[in-house]
Amino acid sequence: LKQHREKYTETALAQEYYKKKKELEEIQNRVLKRSEKYKLKEDACLDILEPVPFKSLNDWALQIASSRQKTQEMLKLAAVATQESIELEKEAEELEMKINYLKKTFEETTEDQNNSKMIEGKNQKSLEKPKEFKER
Repeated sequence: LKQHREKYTETALAQEYYKKKKELEEIQNRVLKRSEKYKLKEDACLDILEPVPFKSLNDWALQIASSRQKTQEMLKLAAVATQESIELEKEAEELEMKINYLKKTFEETTEDQNNSKMIEGKNQKSLEKPKEFKER
């Protein structure tokens, strides 16, 4: 079984499968890293939102303007992050579909090869039987 597995992991189909699987894992890792990155940014923004005592009306107006600008920037970043996340998820789904297809094809190829070996063995046995009859 081990030799059989090693033999078929050397095939082009198996190598392509493992390559696609590795790509999928890399994409999933990138998605996780981006999610953590934006979570940290979100936490930093939540820390900024704590109430601040205002000394004057001007300070209050500046704080509101600054908060509005930061909010708009965060909304833009969130939109970009959402779009990137959607694209990465689509890419991950496509790669997963390709991996499943390669698995299925690999299994079918293995089954076909096993079946051809069984047929070959039967043909060999049927060729040996006439020799036995001739000897009698």
